[in-house]
Amino acid sequence: MARHRPARRAVGALAAILAVGLLGTAPPPRAAAATDLLPDLRMAKLADFRITYSGSRRLLRFTSTMTNWGRGALEIRATRPNTSTPWNVDQVIFNSAGGSRRVDTVLNMSYGGDGHGHWHVNRMVDVDMWSTFRHAAGAKLGYCFFDTTIVNRSLPGARGTPFYRESMCARQTGLTNRVGISVGWGDKYQWSLPFQWIDITGLPSGEYRVRAIVDARNRLVESNDANNCTYTRIGISRTSNVVTILGSGSVCTDDWRASPYAADIQWAMEKGLHPGCGVDLFCPNERVTRAELATWLALQYGPPETDQDLFTDDEASPAEADINRTAAAGITAGCTATTYCPTAFASRGELATYVVHALGLPPTDTDYFTDDETSPHEANINALAEAGLAIGCGEGLYCAFAAVLRAPLAAVLHRGEGLPPPG
Repeated sequence: MARHRPARRAVGALAAILAVGLLGTAPPPRAAAATDLLPDLRMAKLADFRITYSGSRRLLRFTSTMTNWGRGALEIRATRPNTSTPWNVDQVIFNSAGGSRRVDTVLNMSYGGDGHGHWHVNRMVDVDMWSTFRHAAGAKLGYCFFDTTIVNRSLPGARGTPFYRESMCARQTGLTNRVGISVGWGDKYQWSLPFQWIDITGLPSGEYRVRAIVDARNRLVESNDANNCTYTRIGISRTSNVVTILGSGSVCTDDWRASPYAADIQWAMEKGLHPGCGVDLFCPNERVTRAELATWLALQYGPPETDQDLFTDDEASPAEADINRTAAAGITAGCTATTYCPTAFASRGELATYVVHALGLPPTDTDYFTDDETSPHEANINALAEAGLAIGCGEGLYCAFAAVLRAPLAAVLHRGEGLPPPG
């Protein structure tokens, strides 16, 4: 056995040498994982406000610019197999390793035969203008966007020259579309371009807020969804074409959170009683038509569907089904025996009667208001007040013949939420 020991020692020494060698060799560095380089979309300050005319229309024109302040480019690619098939629209997400991936979107496209002659990505920028009493929306709905204006050369990855160009936008019969905004660049739409306006025909003089939001519905992947807005406060006059700039900012303002009915409006929006008039806009002081009122009441009180066609003048109304079901349930009534007058504005007196009918509120002998003596809805106005749901228009006044406004309507329905419909 003694003669075998050196062999064992030699094997042990070799193993030790090998172990030291292995331990002393550092493993190769592991490659860093690629990270997404996301765009960060923002709206530059609106500029070049002016008023022009197109026939009898009075147009507020302005320049808007959507910009990219992120670490990666905004790129949209769309394909279709033929001209009769809808587009499949993807967002391209680039990464730090030089690669990319495509993310399916719910974006859609429309052809802009408005002098541009190419396909547009719809709803990239939403523009709205409002005051305490009126609302108007921007006319432009789609954009073929590309690098037109450098906004920040110092951003990492910012190019010195434009990459995305108008020539990448698909023409009418195209099967591929590629649009985008490079890091540090913007897509400027000059005030003079087609549909770059808000129709202000008939709007009264006063102060208005013009707000623009890029990717308002958060359909794109970006690094920050909270900085997509810009707004400008302006003053306009019906007797002058001068636009006065009163202020501006980059927060995403709305038209309802400062309202005394803010809680009621939020309730109505969350419940989906009726769509607003824009992204996070409610138009609280807009008048309500009789058709719209039928829809509000149908959604709130849920009368059963009906096959009856009760009126002859609502065939073209999107609210026809709601008009028929609320009328069949005895909640609403026509303006004559056979017509409903869907486009007429609903009166506050009518609102009282319809809510009283919907909730089965009992009558009262108390006379709450002094200005409704000639209204055919007086008894129901008093019943609504007895239930604590009526909203007056002044001390001892109800304004029965005035039009229903959206915010007070939300308040009346909200107040009656705890009162179940009869039966």
